[in-house]
Amino acid sequence: MKKYLYSCFMLLMVCLCACDSDPYQGKRPINYPNTVWVCDEYDMRFSVNKDGKLEENYIVIQGEKYPLSFLWSALDERVSIKFNIHDEEIELYGKCKFSKNEFTIYVPDTKGYLKDSPATLVFKRVTG
Repeated sequence: MKKYLYSCFMLLMVCLCACDSDPYQGKRPINYPNTVWVCDEYDMRFSVNKDGKLEENYIVIQGEKYPLSFLWSALDERVSIKFNIHDEEIELYGKCKFSKNEFTIYVPDTKGYLKDSPATLVFKRVTG
């Protein structure tokens, strides 16, 4: 009986430890240092420096540049995109599909800030 309980306990521990894994680690754009990513259709751009930090990240809306921030979920393929327009914080959510040279964000509601809603943002890797 003790062996059975010990085996169940060990199996439970293995399962709990496995929950901490990130299935998208190494697949997001931030995992590709010294790269530039561009979404031509919606005039968005960002670069990833050698340390995996975003630089020169912006969106152009009606001729004005606004800084962007991206927050990728560690649990699934979701991403949050934030930017401020005239002191109003805009946050768009979507699901991503990752590949080495392109990633796509499916945004169900652009809240009127992009020309389409829902929108598909396709970022292509242009350098690196």
